[in-house]
Amino acid sequence: MLSVDGYTLFRRDRVKSRSGGVAIYVKSELRPTVWTYSREWRDDRSIDLLRTVIGSNITGALYHPPKPIYQTEALLNYVEPSLEELCRDHPAATVILCGDFNQLSDGTVCVRTGLISLVQQPTRGEHILDRIYVYHQPTMSSEF
Repeated sequence: MLSVDGYTLFRRDRVKSRSGGVAIYVKSELRPTVWTYSREWRDDRSIDLLRTVIGSNITGALYHPPKPIYQTEALLNYVEPSLEELCRDHPAATVILCGDFNQLSDGTVCVRTGLISLVQQPTRGEHILDRIYVYHQPTMSSEF
């Protein structure tokens, strides 16, 4: 039912719930893999965040519910160091993080993570709930 020919499905289902979570479909020919934060013991399963490595790019899907069971600060405290590790492990990567962020402040996400928001107009009614963030690390150049 969830299978799409030619695509690999990655899922992060919500724990202790019959519904919810995030998913990413990627063309199978791109040989995608899941990227997992090295601090497995800190892998907070209450946070719906999934990241895939696709070539030199990292794509993440996040769902921040309107009434989360965690403090918003906990989400940022999870995303920030995992993003730092991801960028350290994949220095040439372009990082894309997208999803439904609900009431989470766009400015807070950008300041805490260094990500740049690409969505500048409302996505639901008058609000920007669905967002796309991007980060591309500068490369060192030998030219002056």
